[in-house]
Amino acid sequence: MKSELREHDTLARIGGDEFVVLLEEIETKQCLCSIIQRLLAVAASPYRLNGIQVQASASISISFNMPTSHATDHELLRQVDLAMYTAKTSGKNRYAFYAVSKGHTAFNCS
Repeated sequence: MKSELREHDTLARIGGDEFVVLLEEIETKQCLCSIIQRLLAVAASPYRLNGIQVQASASISISFNMPTSHATDHELLRQVDLAMYTAKTSGKNRYAFYAVSKGHTAFNCS
C-alpha cells in the first residue's frame, strides 16, 4: 500500500487489519480519488501466500481535518469508524466519506 501513496503521506497500522493513512495537501477531488482507487486496486490484487493464490479486499473511510475544524485525533478516528461502517455494509472494495455537516455519507469518485 505504501507504494501507492505520495512521498509525504503516512501509512500506519493501528491494529489487526486496520490502517490509517494520513494524506496532507490534497488539492483536488481527482487527486484524492486517484489515491483511493490505487489503494483499492492494490488491495484487490491477487498474491501468493504459502504457495496458494489469495485475494483480499479493502474498505476505506475518509475524514477531513480542515484548518477551521480543530478536530482532535480521537474525533477523527471516531468519524472514520462511522464512515467505515457505511463502506463495509456497501460491499467489498468500497469507500465512504465522513461529512461533518451530515454525519457519515457515501461519496462517489466518478
